[in-house]
Amino acid sequence: MKPVYITGSSVITTLTDPGNIHSGQISQISLDILGKSEDFPYFCIANPDISTGAERMFHITHDVVTKAINESGLTAEELQHTALFVGSTSYSIPLTEQNYVNELKVDPNASPIGLSIYEELTNYIREQFMPMANSFSLHTACTSSANALIYASKMIGTGKIRHALIVGLEFFNKTTLFGFHALNLISKSRIQPFGTDRDGIILGEGCSAVVLSCTKPQSSHPITILGGATSVDTDSMTTVKSDGTSIASVIHDALVQTNTKPEEISAIKLHGTASQSNDNAESAGIKLIFDKRLPPVIALKPSIGHTLGACGTNEISILRHYLQKNLLPGLPYSYPMDPELNIHLQTSDIPIKPGKFLLNHFGFGGNNTALIVSNVEP
Repeated sequence: MKPVYITGSSVITTLTDPGNIHSGQISQISLDILGKSEDFPYFCIANPDISTGAERMFHITHDVVTKAINESGLTAEELQHTALFVGSTSYSIPLTEQNYVNELKVDPNASPIGLSIYEELTNYIREQFMPMANSFSLHTACTSSANALIYASKMIGTGKIRHALIVGLEFFNKTTLFGFHALNLISKSRIQPFGTDRDGIILGEGCSAVVLSCTKPQSSHPITILGGATSVDTDSMTTVKSDGTSIASVIHDALVQTNTKPEEISAIKLHGTASQSNDNAESAGIKLIFDKRLPPVIALKPSIGHTLGACGTNEISILRHYLQKNLLPGLPYSYPMDPELNIHLQTSDIPIKPGKFLLNHFGFGGNNTALIVSNVEP
């Protein structure tokens, strides 16, 4: 396959500086549950000057896509022949919720949710930037934008397309938060992947755009997408197999498809949700592949929260900032690591030589994805 380069990227999360994982903060959101106010920790996008609702969502999306395209250097002509991929779990559900609130003011019997249109944001991006482009919307839970990266890179690598714009987005909505709350998966304190006292996830907003191309960028330290694999584990609707075999299987497939040996992996970006079962399964899975030769491991969710379907593009965009400086980001704070899992996350940035990197993403419904990228000149 042809080399597939990241020629541009942009990301907006809770981080005020995407190149500094210490620049974000957790907010507290108060919601009414059956007449009682309850507070939830949440990583909100750092944009106090942007209003709420549809204007906010479209403004952020437009800003992120514009910056990624500008960095990529795609011409107007090239952009019209660039494929568009959008990955999310909620898409326009925040708008649907707001419409319901507005309808209640005039009709007390209004439908509580109504129909959420998954293509709404995808169509907006096409209309604003690339009306001639073929578009694809992916809705595979937390692997949505990670799978979009894989599918887009395969299409470029096999010559079906020359360029692709991949957008991952996740905006605050009550439906998602209440769903995870009902499953008792929201942390009561802070997110602690592989920690002794881990007690669940903290959700986060995020919007990011990544431009992939078969053309090598002019900038130094280019990042290439080598490929990846995706699979389905039907063991549970909310977790992967506890023995880690399904995780090991998708990592193995990604290594085979990219002609990579386990010992060639310089570091692993873990999915790291900080839930008991998923951390157990992920630690078991990577050890089945890497045995006692586990490379350095990192986790980004303590810095930006769990951004669900957008975590693929969000996390690779943030990681790109660090890999271009030959660094791996550490944790924003320290906490005791679970000795039974034997996974050790660093609290400071780690110098790293150019190499290949494994990025893990696992989602509800049993969709598992492993992506391999490189910052070595091809």
